[in-house]
Amino acid sequence: TRIYDIKTSSNTTVSYRNFRLIFPAENMQILLSGNYVLRIYFTDHPEQTVLTKRFFVSENSSVPEVFYKPADEPSAGGQSFGISWEAPAQKNVNPDHFHLFALQNLRWQFEKELPEARSSGKKSFASCLPGECVFEGGNEYMNFDTKSRRYQSPRIKEMEFKAPYYHIYLYDDKVDSYSPYFFTEDINGNFLVENNETTEDRNEADYMYIHFSLNAGQPFIDEDVYLYGALTNRNLADRYRMQYNFRSRRYEISLLLKQGYYNYEYILKPEKGAPSYTLNGSHSETGNEYLFLLYYTDETRNYDRLLGLKVYNTLLR
Repeated sequence: TRIYDIKTSSNTTVSYRNFRLIFPAENMQILLSGNYVLRIYFTDHPEQTVLTKRFFVSENSSVPEVFYKPADEPSAGGQSFGISWEAPAQKNVNPDHFHLFALQNLRWQFEKELPEARSSGKKSFASCLPGECVFEGGNEYMNFDTKSRRYQSPRIKEMEFKAPYYHIYLYDDKVDSYSPYFFTEDINGNFLVENNETTEDRNEADYMYIHFSLNAGQPFIDEDVYLYGALTNRNLADRYRMQYNFRSRRYEISLLLKQGYYNYEYILKPEKGAPSYTLNGSHSETGNEYLFLLYYTDETRNYDRLLGLKVYNTLLR
């Protein structure tokens, strides 16, 4: 599908073009459920990928039911779940063919496959006995607001213009994994493009350089720090790895971002082993959005059907 909906920037210091695609198109029909990746590329150079975006297509033939239980001891920082579902309407159902996965705040690198299905009735199944499906709660996301060029929102330390860019310097973030939990409303790692001085956010919101700094005292040994969230497409690519400045004794990184409201966090990734999102502690009270995905291996069609999915927010239960 070629993208024809294009707008050129107006009243901005940075010139750009905005491409918009409504997907799927009216003349398009997706035949199979499952996981997909949408790839955008240049027409003249199809080998050059502009961006990719994951999405799911669900049958909704068997939607998981979620039962949430915070950790008995808040200091443990865990969030526990029980999951149940009804079998889809088909003659033969093999419990071994069910596969249940969970994502917290769409952190793909931390996707977890949950325990095997157990029969709990004639056509009912369950997963996650008490203590089996426990997630680290993490902490609330940090945020900043660049919706206006006329004033500095609370998280902004300094704003200056160096043609052709505005530069936004945020206050230092600090590594503190032992402080008590403090509620801060967030949007679970996402962002919203918006310019308060216009109604045409699509092509009149400006691009600005945002400068992040993390006060860790000393550099981590054999571990890298990454800026993370929807603003980095939830990617641990090298371009989002922060550099330690020995003069300022801070981890630093700068990104060119469109005006709006953003959530972000820091991920610690060791040379060996799994990355961690609990650099600033883990609390059972933290508000998180979970995505539960229920698959069934269809041997007759040789693929994994996505029977159903469930979005669950621990603050809206």
